[in-house]
Amino acid sequence: MMGYANINMVNHGIHTRLYARSYIVCDDVSDSGSGDCAVFVNLDCGMTAQIVKMEVARQLSTEFGGLYNTNNILLSATHTHSGPAGFLEYVLFQISNLGWVQESFDAHVAGIVQRYSLSVAERNWYQYDTDKEMVMLKFFNEDTSPKGMVNWFAVHGTSMNNTNQYISGDNKGYAEQMFESLLNGGSLPGSGPFVAAFASTNLGDVSPNTRGPKCIDTGLDCDVDTSTCDGRVETCIASGPGRDMVESTQIIGHKQFAKAQSLFFEDAGRPVSGPVDFIHQYIDMSNQTVVIQQPDGSWAEVKTCKAAMGFSFAAGTTDGPGAFDFTQSDTTGNEFWDTIRDMIKKPSPELEACHKPKPILLATGEIEYPYAWQPQIVPVQLLRLGDVIIIGMPGELTTMAGRRIREAVTAKYAEAGETVKVVISGLSNTYSDYITTYEEYQVSKSDYITTYEEYQVSKSDYITTYEEYQVSKSDYITTYEEYQKQRYEGASTVYGPHTHQAYLQKFQELATAMIQGTPVVDEAQPPNLLDVQMSFVPGVVFDAAPLGHHFGDVTQQPTAGAFYPGETVVVKFVSGHPRNNPMTGRSFLEVLKLQEDGSWAVVATDASWETFFKWSRTDVLLGHSEVTITWNIPVDAAAGTYKIRHMGYHKPAVGMFRRAVYYMRSLFTGLFGRMLGRAGAPPQSTFYYEGETDTFQIAQPWLTLRSFGK
Repeated sequence: MMGYANINMVNHGIHTRLYARSYIVCDDVSDSGSGDCAVFVNLDCGMTAQIVKMEVARQLSTEFGGLYNTNNILLSATHTHSGPAGFLEYVLFQISNLGWVQESFDAHVAGIVQRYSLSVAERNWYQYDTDKEMVMLKFFNEDTSPKGMVNWFAVHGTSMNNTNQYISGDNKGYAEQMFESLLNGGSLPGSGPFVAAFASTNLGDVSPNTRGPKCIDTGLDCDVDTSTCDGRVETCIASGPGRDMVESTQIIGHKQFAKAQSLFFEDAGRPVSGPVDFIHQYIDMSNQTVVIQQPDGSWAEVKTCKAAMGFSFAAGTTDGPGAFDFTQSDTTGNEFWDTIRDMIKKPSPELEACHKPKPILLATGEIEYPYAWQPQIVPVQLLRLGDVIIIGMPGELTTMAGRRIREAVTAKYAEAGETVKVVISGLSNTYSDYITTYEEYQVSKSDYITTYEEYQVSKSDYITTYEEYQVSKSDYITTYEEYQKQRYEGASTVYGPHTHQAYLQKFQELATAMIQGTPVVDEAQPPNLLDVQMSFVPGVVFDAAPLGHHFGDVTQQPTAGAFYPGETVVVKFVSGHPRNNPMTGRSFLEVLKLQEDGSWAVVATDASWETFFKWSRTDVLLGHSEVTITWNIPVDAAAGTYKIRHMGYHKPAVGMFRRAVYYMRSLFTGLFGRMLGRAGAPPQSTFYYEGETDTFQIAQPWLTLRSFGK
C-alpha cells in the first residue's frame, strides 16, 4: 500500500472504495459555449503520479477532440495512506511495494477517465501553528439546486495507521461519503448526482492524531527533538482521538463533514464571478535560480539541487515511524549508514554542498539505474475559476510554506488591481515529496512540508520551503528555515534548502503570465517511463476451489437467531483473487434487504463505511482463497430480512503456463526494456462467479421487548 513506505503494509481487502471526483468549469464566452474549460479532479489516493496524468490527458484529449489536455486538467490527491501502490513511475516510490503494478496503474487511469466521461515577526501574523480555515467552493444547477462542492482543509490522511491492511479513503474519504449521502438522500456511495470532494492543501506538517506521540511501551512522552523513545523511533507513535484507528478516522472525518455542512447550509458565501483560465508549465526543479535576501540585507542568487533524501527521511514520522537507528533532526549522519549509502551511490561533493545542512542518505538525483528514482521535471499549474485561483502544487507543503506561497500569489493579483481567493491543492499532477520553508529545512525532518524552522528538524518526502529543506525532502516542500531543522519534512525536501523559494517565485511568474495573457514555454519535457517499469509483484497465476466446493460457496453462514442494530454479521465465501478484476464502478459484495414486493434492494456495498471485505489465500500451492465479509449493522438499520452476496472473478489453471511467461517477461522488461520491448497486457482468462448467504433477520430491540411483555 502507498503512503507509509512500509513493506509489511500489504493490502488484504477493502473498507471503503476510492473515488475520482471531477469538476468541469467552462467560460461561456459565446452563444456556442466555446469558451475555455478548466478541470479539477480530486482523487482518493496517496499522491498523484505524473505518468497517470499523462495517460489521462492522452485519453481525454482523444475522446473529446483536444478540448481537455495536460494544461487545463489538474489532478489532486487527498493523501490517504491506505490506497494501493504500484502506480508511481519513479524507483524511490516503488521500493517498499516491490515495483510497478500494472493493475494499479490501469485502475487509477480508468477510474479518472470513467468519472470524467460521466462528468518570529512572521509568527505574529498567524494565530495558530496550523491553518484552521476551510475554504469551500459550491456548485449549483440552473434551478439553484445543489450540484456539488469542493472544500480544502489541511490535515493528513494518516488516521489509519501503518498496520492497516484495508483500502480506505481515510478521514477525508469518510467525510466525502457522509456529505454525499446527506445530499443524495442516503444513496449508495458513488451513485448519487451530488459530488463532494474534501481536497488536500498545505497539510505537510498537520497530523490527525490529536493525542500526540507517546512511547507505546511506557506511556511517556517521546523525546521532542528526535521523536524517539530510548533513542529508537519505532515505539514513538501518535494516535487518537479514538479508541482505535477506525474510530479515529471516523471522528476526524466527521469533524470535517460537520464544518462543511455548516458552511454549505448556513454560510451564504458570495458568488464567484470572472473568467475561466489556466496555465501550466514543466520546469526543471534541479536547476532553478532563486533570488534571496541575505542577513545583511543584500540580495544573492542561489540554485536548487539535484534530488536527494536526508537521513531523517528514514526515521519516518510519529504517524508512521521508520526503523533502525534513524532519528529526526539529524544534520550529521553516521559512518555506518554512509558506507551502506556509498554502496548504492556516493553523493558527489557538489550535491552534498548544495543540500547542506541535510546529510544525504540517498543521492536519488544522481542515480539512473534501472530508471529515474525521483522526478526532475515537474509540472506547476494555476487554474482560474472566476476570482478563485487554484494552485496545483506537486508535493506536500508545510503550513508556513503554503501560507507564504498563497500570500505571494495573492499579492501578484493585487498588484494588477484584482481581488482573488487563492487556494492550494496539494499533491497535484505528480509527487515530488515535501516542500518546507528554508528554516524548516534546517530542522531536517521527514515527509511533511514544514516551515524553515521545521525543515531544520529534518523530515522526509515532502516539499518544504528553504527552511524546511534543511530538514530535507523533495517529496515535501518546506520553507528555508524548516529545511535547516532537518526533521522528516526537511529531509524529504528533495531539491535542497531553496526548494520552497523556487516554487514561490515560479508561481508568481505563472500568476503574472496569466494576468498578462502571456504564454509560457516548458523548460523541458518529463520522461515517459511506462515502457521500462519493473515489477517484482507476482501476478495471479491461477485460482481453484477446494474439493467439493465451487467459487461463491458460503463456508460460514450468519449465526442463528436475530441480529440487532449495532451488532456485527460475519460471513465467508470461497473466492478467486480480487486482482483478477478490480470491479471498477462495481462491488465485491452487496448487503441486500427484502422488499414488500418480493424484490431485493442493495443497502450496502464494499464502498460503505459499515462493511469490511477481506481476502486471504488459504493455500498458495493449490490456489485456494477465502473472502471474509463483515457488516457492522448501522444503528438505524430497518427491521427485516437480509442476505449478503459476494461477486468476483476466478482464473482457472488453463493457460497458467502462458501467464507465467508473461510475468517473467514483465520482470525482465524492467531490466532489459529497450531490447525486449514492453511486455504488453497480461493474458485475460477470468470467469465471473457469485454466491449468497442464507437469509437472516434484523429485529428492533423495542419489538422484542414488546413481544416478551405479552
